[in-house]
Amino acid sequence: FPMGGGQPCDHGTLLIPSHSLSFQVLDSSNVDGVCVLTAYSQDPEVPADAASLAGQPCKMGVDFDRRMDHMQQHTGQHVISAIALDKFKLDTHSWSLTTTEEPCTVDFKLADEGDLDAALSGDPFKDVEKSTNDHIFAGRSVVPSWLDVEGNEYKETVRSRLLPAGFSGLIRVLDIDQVDKSTCCGTHVSTLSHLTAVKVLKIVKVGKNLARMSFVSGGRTMDFVTKSLLHQNGIAGIVNTPHLEDQVARIQTLSNEKTLNEKKIKTLWEQLTALKAAALSSRADANDGMVVDDLGADVVDKEVYKNLANAVIEKSPGCTVFLISGGLAAGTTFYMQGEPSVVDAAGKEVAGLLGGRGGGKGGNMMGKIPPGDVKHDATVRSMLGEVEDLMKKLKPC
Repeated sequence: FPMGGGQPCDHGTLLIPSHSLSFQVLDSSNVDGVCVLTAYSQDPEVPADAASLAGQPCKMGVDFDRRMDHMQQHTGQHVISAIALDKFKLDTHSWSLTTTEEPCTVDFKLADEGDLDAALSGDPFKDVEKSTNDHIFAGRSVVPSWLDVEGNEYKETVRSRLLPAGFSGLIRVLDIDQVDKSTCCGTHVSTLSHLTAVKVLKIVKVGKNLARMSFVSGGRTMDFVTKSLLHQNGIAGIVNTPHLEDQVARIQTLSNEKTLNEKKIKTLWEQLTALKAAALSSRADANDGMVVDDLGADVVDKEVYKNLANAVIEKSPGCTVFLISGGLAAGTTFYMQGEPSVVDAAGKEVAGLLGGRGGGKGGNMMGKIPPGDVKHDATVRSMLGEVEDLMKKLKPC
């Protein structure tokens, strides 16, 4: 099957018995009414002149797992679209059959003028899902046929008739018993029982007059249930709450506690920064405006560096601050902030002295010294006096 009707193409294999060659089909497309396959082979016996294979009989094999998945999603979409239109006047604008295990989507719009938000407020797709699964349980037949577009049966019974202007002759029609009868070129299951179940996942507005519904059908439904259970069990272990009905409340509690703790940590950092800045700023006058300090073994982020440097410079305008933290397996990070002329002149020299690299602009620079052993870490920290001397030496006059 070539790509068409919203359905991706088939994959499969080609076997040429006369040459004992096999090919993997990667694409199938409709070119002016001819099905053209794109295939490749890793067989070293493939002749350089591919034209010599022309006319040879071949055996074709369809990747049936892929085909069945596509049929289940496509037929499921037909049923969902028909019920949404019949019951809620939600017309299918477009749809997407994904080629992965991700949910498929259908974009709906109101068949007549009206308020889409109001139409969605009553959760119509809960009803659509139930009705779809009722038809699946009933095992409705799915039968393709060819009808003359000029015939009465086509004109009177076929719902969707999206045909090119001037089209005449036979057209393929899909008849789902007691559900829908519409034109379609795609592949479909022969009975709705092959869908097993359909699950509507969510509905989101994607435009003023469009709502996108995601769903899974057939094998994807069971895959979705399996993954959801795995995720649920994983979450249960993390939050120590085995029962599903209690997990949302537990996660909300943990989230609230996290927010509160983050506020407390922020306040403590602000207090610590103020105390540290007061201590460091006193060094500026005694060290020709240069402040060098080791913040310890824990690697801190740029915001901590920046806030502390800003606080020091606010207390001692014109000074230049150099800070390091971390070490051993994590590596050592460093940060320099101050007058742009000082940072530009001393930044790369200081990074080179410590065996690290860094970069920045506008009077600040951040870099990293690769991780090493205990001796390496101690050596880096013992060189802070040299860093201070180098900064003084390179300070523009």
